[in-house]
Amino acid sequence: MKLSSVPDSLSVLVVDDHHLLRRGLIGVLSEIGGLHVCGEAGSGEEALRLARALEPDLVMMDLRMPGIGGLEAARRIRIALPRVRIVGVTAWEDEPLQRLFRHGFAACVGKSVSREELASVIERVMGGDCSRVAEPQPAIVRSNPFDQLTGREMQVCLLLLAGARPADIATRLFISVKTVHTFRYRILEKLRVATDIELARLATQHGLMGSAAPERHSPIIGA
Repeated sequence: MKLSSVPDSLSVLVVDDHHLLRRGLIGVLSEIGGLHVCGEAGSGEEALRLARALEPDLVMMDLRMPGIGGLEAARRIRIALPRVRIVGVTAWEDEPLQRLFRHGFAACVGKSVSREELASVIERVMGGDCSRVAEPQPAIVRSNPFDQLTGREMQVCLLLLAGARPADIATRLFISVKTVHTFRYRILEKLRVATDIELARLATQHGLMGSAAPERHSPIIGA
């Protein structure tokens, strides 16, 4: 299969923190003529570095990664390289699309996207049609968004809501400060909020504010 409406030398940077998923996407891309994978990255920080070094035409960006993550990496890449096109890759069916577009994404596809679907999206994006292509399925309705957090994530969330600092949370749960920041990132992403203020507002709406924080020696589950 070959792209018909883009240059023969279309270069692609593939970003995903899961090695096997990254290799799988590269395999799908390799079956599409008219493009070549110029690099691969396993984090948002590495994606930013490689994007600046390689200046690809297209970036296939996993949205949910530790560190700065896909959203922030996309925003920074678009600032550094305004001409680059970025397509989000997600395993979630209810990504907040308008938020993605504000961060510079041209489109969003699922991780199970077929070769034909992916080729169609790339053609439309590189051809200048950024009219919100390949949107995921409608949002999944949940009665309480906090129900999707794991046990460990809920522990960190409650401590954040109680005003604990990352260093204090790390000491209390016997984890590193870096791990606390990773959990905070996951919590904000899962709950579709961008700041601690928005997190507190959402928690208030669902009756979590004022919940007792876990005891120091409480069992840690769901990590």
